[in-house]
Amino acid sequence: MSQLPTSQSPPFLPLLVTGIAGVAGYNAFHYFRARFPGQVFGVRRADNWPLSGDGIVACDAMDEAAWARLFDEHQFKAVVNCEGSCKLKSCELDPEMAWRVNVGGLQNLLRMIGQTKVRLVHFSIDLVFSGTAGGRHVEDDPTDPVTVYGRTMVEAEAYLQEHAPDAAILRISLPMG
Repeated sequence: MSQLPTSQSPPFLPLLVTGIAGVAGYNAFHYFRARFPGQVFGVRRADNWPLSGDGIVACDAMDEAAWARLFDEHQFKAVVNCEGSCKLKSCELDPEMAWRVNVGGLQNLLRMIGQTKVRLVHFSIDLVFSGTAGGRHVEDDPTDPVTVYGRTMVEAEAYLQEHAPDAAILRISLPMG
């Protein structure tokens, strides 16, 4: 990887990583924070106080005022969105919670980004597919989720494609850590 001159900052800084209490968000935050000290911030829920440290900020996904303060303070150029609830059983038992976190949280984030030039990379999941087709999938394959979690992620992807067509969606396998 080529090194940038120290006087030149990458165009995606400052960077916000959401969902740092999860495996993907935690690893993304620490990866980028190590490479760009002081320029990368991670968001955790306000009630998750044990997760603290340099660059970690408390902000609930449904708290629009807190999002607004955070964006005003840091003027982010890019967001890696790993926010969501992937607890399959919790999502099945409480579909409203699953929708609120996986779709509503993304909607709030997009309201903050609005018409700015903030680059958004959204983490989704392979559970938007049932797994019955076998083989690998491509972007245009029809989704067929069998879980509440998968259905909320399909809805989040659709919302993102409609309201932020320049955003990137990464479908990863369920991370275990």
